[in-house]
Formats: sequence, structure tokens, C-alpha cells
Amino acid sequence: MLNLIIFFVVAAAGLSVFCGFSGSVSFAVAADSCEYAVISPDINKYLYLNNPALVAIQDDVVAVYDKDENKIFTAGDEHLVYTPTLSVGEKIINLAFANGTLYYLTNRSRLCDVKTQNNVDLGDKIVTDISAYEGMLYLYNSLVNVWAYNGNIFSSYKDNGYKIIKSTAFAATDEFAFFVNEGKLLVLDYSSGETTEFPISENVTSLFAVGKDVYAVSDGRISKVDFENKLLVKTALPVVRNASSDGKYFAIIPYGDNAVFTYDSSLNEKEIYGSKSAKDKWFDSPEKVFSENGNVAVWDKANARVQYFLSDGSFKKLSISKNATSVAVNTTHTAYTDGKKVYVVNNADFSLREINTDKNVGAISLTNDAVAIYDKNSKAIYTAGLSGNEFSLFAYSRAGVTEIKAIGGNNPTVYTLASGILSAVTKTTDFSVSVKNAISFDVDNTGNAVLLVKDDAGFVLKTVARTAGALEVAKTATLHGDFETLNLFGVAIDLSSNGDVYLVDNVKNVLLKTTYSFDNKETAYDKPCNPDEISSETVSYAYSKGTVVYSSINNFLDISDVVPAGDVMAILDAKDNMLFVMTKNKKFGYTLDSAAFLIRKEPSALSGRVVALFDNVSVYDYPGAKTGTPFVKSQILTLIDDCAGFGINGEFLKVSYEIDGETKYGYVYKTSVMSYVATNQSAKKDVYAKAKAQRVGTTVDVYAMPDDTSRVLFDVPDGAKLKLLEDYDASAKFTLVEYNNQQGYILTSALKIDKGLTGGQIAAIVLASATVLITALYFVISRRNKKLSNKNLKTP
Repeated sequence: MLNLIIFFVVAAAGLSVFCGFSGSVSFAVAADSCEYAVISPDINKYLYLNNPALVAIQDDVVAVYDKDENKIFTAGDEHLVYTPTLSVGEKIINLAFANGTLYYLTNRSRLCDVKTQNNVDLGDKIVTDISAYEGMLYLYNSLVNVWAYNGNIFSSYKDNGYKIIKSTAFAATDEFAFFVNEGKLLVLDYSSGETTEFPISENVTSLFAVGKDVYAVSDGRISKVDFENKLLVKTALPVVRNASSDGKYFAIIPYGDNAVFTYDSSLNEKEIYGSKSAKDKWFDSPEKVFSENGNVAVWDKANARVQYFLSDGSFKKLSISKNATSVAVNTTHTAYTDGKKVYVVNNADFSLREINTDKNVGAISLTNDAVAIYDKNSKAIYTAGLSGNEFSLFAYSRAGVTEIKAIGGNNPTVYTLASGILSAVTKTTDFSVSVKNAISFDVDNTGNAVLLVKDDAGFVLKTVARTAGALEVAKTATLHGDFETLNLFGVAIDLSSNGDVYLVDNVKNVLLKTTYSFDNKETAYDKPCNPDEISSETVSYAYSKGTVVYSSINNFLDISDVVPAGDVMAILDAKDNMLFVMTKNKKFGYTLDSAAFLIRKEPSALSGRVVALFDNVSVYDYPGAKTGTPFVKSQILTLIDDCAGFGINGEFLKVSYEIDGETKYGYVYKTSVMSYVATNQSAKKDVYAKAKAQRVGTTVDVYAMPDDTSRVLFDVPDGAKLKLLEDYDASAKFTLVEYNNQQGYILTSALKIDKGLTGGQIAAIVLASATVLITALYFVISRRNKKLSNKNLKTP
């Protein structure tokens, strides 16, 4: 008895299916499941095989007996699976299609009609082998008999010479039967009962007939029998485990593949059936899948290649190292590593270049212009240009990273997966979220991720939403389809945003496709900010803590600027927890209003008035604006604050001024100030000082404001006499001075003040002078006495 089991319903190749989620960041249609379909190999030719042992063919249908599963699978016009009922010790030894019926033969001489699940009544016939030819089933009994069975009656043929007894191989046509016996090839003529023979040296284990030709299998090699020259001529067909024919076509099970190849009588390949193969568009342990702009690439690991299914319908493949441990593919390049070196291949011409590295390379990824690697030793991410020769540190990550995805331009974000932790890493930030049992992931073109997860419900897709300051798990969809998956291993989102998600099963060796669509997470801003609409009065400032500034309100891969810790940012607008900012590099963008990323900075209040500006100067609505209001020279600007030192060198000042009785606010460059008057700026008495240069022969700068980033109005020579216009204060950084009727601010440390001498200083000078005088008198008297002594010595 056979237990008939419907294996699966045939699905049309390329079937479009959809899955949906709901929520602020979710799949578009509310659902908790997601249907997929197999897109490669052809589902009509797929057979899940573990250990295919026997094959049969009839036109475009094949049947395979899987020895490990003890199942018979069919593929082609119908997909069915049959489980034969065998007694203890009983084994299936052959399989054949004939009379529109699939038969199997066991070692107990039991011939079973698979479709009717009934045994064929053989009477007293002992059958040891079967062969099919053009709709007829031929049976052999290891003695001298051959029978032809048309499904109803048996026709008997006999070897009158008794030469075919205990033959080890058997095949038949409508006129002849062929045998191998003790190093001889035997041919039985049905009409005469005569058997001819010729010796063969090959160890032939099986025979099959196609058209008028006969083929022999020896040590897995298929040879054509040349009857005229009485020899076997080897073909270029693969080495096989089993081969079978229906007289018109034949099928083989090649070594190394869990597949069946079919051929016509001219040895032209027709179809491939099975689950694992090195043939094009078939896979053996696929491990990663990539998709972009409708192009799909699969790392076919055991076959040591990458297969490309291009959007225009074309196909190509790239052979890579069998030692490859990680692969990455984008539209223009393919990269792979063996853990020691990184290889980058141009997809257009498959030209290859090598990037040497001393890193212990784990996972690898590609952007449009760079390759990123994870170093298992340092637990860090390194990047190199596609035409570069060495890797540089990008950021430190965490231990155990198994997959990375680099995405973005000059300031990329690298997503990593390590022990169920998904992280989005930039040069200054690292956002993480826990996704238990995550297997693989991909990222869309706005920073949202889809993860392939195995949980109690089976294989599921989880969406993870990217915000300005976090990753958040959104929704979950269980994967399902008519095709049963066993071990989904990789996932890819098509970055052309058409919603396609691709998966690979590295046990079933298939590429699957589903469709998703999810919206970006809503932010506080529903439309982009316009800097020209910013209120001059409300601009504030913050110190960066390594802040990432995004160009878009909902695309967190489009990074406008990465602000180093300690730099000042101008906050132009704030809405809920989001800020619209400008960096000192005059880049605009959005960031999260969080103490984790920035520290609010109060500007230092200033007092005084700007009473003169240089020509062609404007007052701007915000610091660094491209256009401003031309300054009317008769207006007086009142200083408000120093903008918290915002700018490359803290070059901005906030001011107010009156227009038609209304107070306006704006910003000017410090270097545009020509004259400035401080509050209560006056000296109690005339005091003079000298300029003191740092080095001999240099001058001393005099500034428009008490700020060394303001404009230098003029310089004075070393030792120049300066009039102090405010009381001298040695602790003040600047002092207002006048020189040749020009006013400005000089560093107080560059002044030399004449304050007069104290009594102690005068006493010290008198004492020093007296000491010098006494010393001089001593030398004079000593010299005079010496001369007198010499004169007395010369007198007789």
C-alpha cells in the first residue's frame, strides 16, 4: 500500500504576493502574516531531495525516489509525493514510466503501480529489472526471459542461446533487449531469439536506450555504444549516480547535485529538476541575498559563486573563492573576503582588485563608493574607498557582529547585527535595539530595517523604525506560503522602494519573494523647515556631544553634518523633541532635542553699541545667513550677546536696532564692526602706556572690539605711546586706547605702563649708586698707591 500525500500546489513562477503591517512605522496594510512565493529555481521543476537514488522520465515529467526520505517525488506537469509501504528488508531497486503509469520495482519482485497504489499481478514471473521504451514497460527475470507489458497483457521473449542469464545491466527497445554479462555486451533480437555479443573492458553497471542509440554507464561515466566498431564512446555528460530513459528522452542524477537533468536523443539538455545544483539559477546552500533597483544577487555559497538576476531579465554569474566568508553586492560592485584579504569586483566587467589588510575580517558591506568591514579582533568597523588601498577606522562596535550593512554617502551609517542586537553606528553615535533570535537584516533607503527572525510562530519579518535618536521595533509578520521553508537564512529589501523583499532558504536552496510597504515614522515636523522663515529673536545655541544632523525630517541615512563634541550649533527652530539647527559649517538639518546629544548653551550677554560698520555690510536674520538687510550707517546697533561663540571662530554677534519705532533683531559678523562704544567707557584721568610687541621688530594689533576675532583696525609699532581711554585693569583682556586720533582695543598684556617709583625702589637705587661710587673710589685710590710705591722703589 502507498500513502498518497499532496506535496504542494503548483505556484506560477513570478507570482506577485503581498504582506502588510500597520502602525506609525509599519507595513501599509494591517495584517499579521506575509505570503511569499519561490522565484528561483522554477517551482514547477522543484523537488526537495535529500538523497536521490533512482529517476524515471516520461516526456516533461520526472519521478525521483529519495532513498533517505523513502519517498517518490514527481515534478513537471504535476507535483506529487508518494510514500511507498515496504516490508522489512524490502527495497526499491528501479523506477519507470510506461503506459502513462509510474511503476516501481522492489527486491522482492514486487511491481507497483504508483497511481493506483496497486501491485501488478505478475503471476509466477520473477522480475529483477525493468526498462521503459516509448510507452511500453519491459521486464527481465535474470534468466532467459524478457516480457513487454502494455498495462494489460504481457508479451514474452526468450534468449534461445541462454547467454543473458544473471546479466547485471538491462535496457530494451521495441526490437531488441540489451544486457551486460561477464565483460560482454549482449543484444537479444526479439524476433529470432538470437543473442549477439561483443566484449567490453569497462565495468558497465547500467544501460538505457534513447531512440535507436544505447548508452552504458561505467564508473558514473555515460558512453554511447558503437555497435559497428564494438566499443564504448565516452560522452561529455556529467558523472551520474543513476540514469533512465523513456525511449525519447533520458534523465540523470549527477554526482554532487540533489537534482535531475533531462536530455533529448541528441544529448541536448532540456530541463533541471530538484533542489540543489550547480546549474545556472539553481543553488547549493545560498547564504545571502541582495537587491537594488530590481536587480537581485544571491551568494550561492557551496557553489562558490554569486548569481545575478538583473531587472532587464538577463542573468550572469561570478565565480568567487570557495574560502569566502562574507560577501556584499550593490549595483556596481561585488566584494568578498576570506577573512584576511578583501576583494572588490566591478560588476560591469568582473575586473578584480585586492585590498590588503591586517584585520581579522568578519562581515563585509558596500556603499556606492566604499567598502566596510568588521574586524573581529578590535571589534571595530573600518572603511576604504573602492579604489583605495587601505582601511581606516570608522567607529568601534561590539563583539560578535555577524552581519553589517553600510549605507549612505560621505557620512555613512553602518548597521550591525550581533547576538540579537541591531545597531545603527555613525562616527559619533550608536543606536541599538534588541531583536531576539534575529537571523539576518536589511535596511531601506531611509534607515528603517527589516529583520528575519525565527520564533515560536516560525519565520517572521520584524520592522525596526529609525528615528533621530533611536531604533524602535514596530510590527511583526509571520511568513507563510504554499512552499514549506526549512531554514531561511538571508533577507534583502529592494532599495528602489517598490516594496520587494527577498529571502533565501539555505536548506531548501530557493530564492523567495514577498512584498512589503511601510511608511516612515512620523516626526514633530510635517514639512521641512525654511531658514528664511526663522525668527531672528528666538535663535539659541547648544554644545554638541557628537551630534548627527540629518538633512531630512524622516530620512535618517541622509546625514547633513556630524558635529564634533564641544562645537556650538545654532538652534533655529524647535518643535516637540526635534530641532532644526545650523552647524558652524553652515549645514542645516534636524536632530533630536536630547541631553544625550547636546547641551544647551546660554550666550554671554554683551553691553555697548556698534556705532560704525564697514561699507557694504548687512544685518542677517540668523548667524551665517546668505542674505541680509543692508546696514544704514546712521543707525546705531545695540549688542545683545556673543552667540555662544557660534561659527568657525565665534565670529557672530547678535544686535538690535530701531526701524520706525520698532525694535528689530539680527546678526552681524564681528569683522564687520569698525567702531564700538562700551557702556560706561571712560578714563578718570589721562594715562599713557607704551605698546609692547611680543618679538623685536613686530607690531601690535588694535581691534575694533574687545575680541581678537573682530576686525583689526590698525597696528602700532613696538614702544608706541598710547593714550588709555578707560581705566587700566591688569586683569582685563582688552583695553581701549587711542593712537594718532584712532581708537581701538589692544590686548592688555601688550601694554607697558609707567606708574613712577616707590620709596623702596628709590632707596634701592640710591644704595646701588653709592655701592658703585665707593667701588670706583676704591679702584682709583688703589691705583694711585701702587704708582707711588713703584716710584719709591726706583729712587737710589
